[in-house]
Amino acid sequence: MYVKVTVRDPLELDVLGAGLGYTEGPVVGLDGTVHAVDLDQNRIWRLDGGEPVVAAVVDGCPNGMALVTPTTAIVANNGGFPWTDLGGARHPIDIVNLTNEPPDFAGGWLEHVDLAGGAVTRLLDRGDAGTFRGPNDLVLDGAGGLWFTDTG
Repeated sequence: MYVKVTVRDPLELDVLGAGLGYTEGPVVGLDGTVHAVDLDQNRIWRLDGGEPVVAAVVDGCPNGMALVTPTTAIVANNGGFPWTDLGGARHPIDIVNLTNEPPDFAGGWLEHVDLAGGAVTRLLDRGDAGTFRGPNDLVLDGAGGLWFTDTG
């Protein structure tokens, strides 16, 4: 569930979306529109006050996002997880084999996503140290640099 919290006394809570899967990486556009990645359902959600809308569907597992323009984003994609149902909730791990990588795992990547039209373009899947393992949270700096974490 995505909740907008307004810091006042008392705190105000607005539910922006429910039943979305395993969401992370929210970004807020200049117009107040919120987008979030959904690791479990491999999508990018648009949460603008009405019903949640699928802005894009991606391969792998989107794990973090940064806006480039009001309608485009760079998404960190960790390449995928095996999912396990525990107590009615899905978790990104295979508890039988004790791994968080699916059998066909080949690494993660960065991709460009058109949030208005849904087009997805893979940008980069390796750096000087080799193939990305699990790109995650990312940010664009004021000089045009892209910073992200990679668990590998």
